[in-house]
Amino acid sequence: MSMWAAAWNAAQDAIKTERDGLTAARREMEKERAEMASEIVELETKLDTMQAERDSLAATLEAETKRHREAEEKMGGIRIENARLEERIANTDKRADELRDQVTRLEGELACLAQSKGAPKQEPKPKPKPAPKKPT
Repeated sequence: MSMWAAAWNAAQDAIKTERDGLTAARREMEKERAEMASEIVELETKLDTMQAERDSLAATLEAETKRHREAEEKMGGIRIENARLEERIANTDKRADELRDQVTRLEGELACLAQSKGAPKQEPKPKPKPAPKKPT
């Protein structure tokens, strides 16, 4: 074989070896690219799931926050109404005490009038005991 033929064959062998190496490298890159694409799809699916869960939790939080705010407003109204009722109870108790005092005074005046008219002395009626007050 001639020197040119040997050089040609050596060059062809070198080129074939490089082609085979490039083909193997290309296959490896395609395999890695497919794995990366698969992983990207998997991660995007997980991301979508997590975003849906986050949106659901955000909606739940918003609904619970609204319910909490409404409950606080209702509780404020109840506190105001309770204060009004406590004030009415205090005023009623005060008025009942005033009326008891007035009855006692009127009974005393009536007894004095009866004595001055010569009627026999009457024993004073026992005073009704006021109902115990509830602690507030």
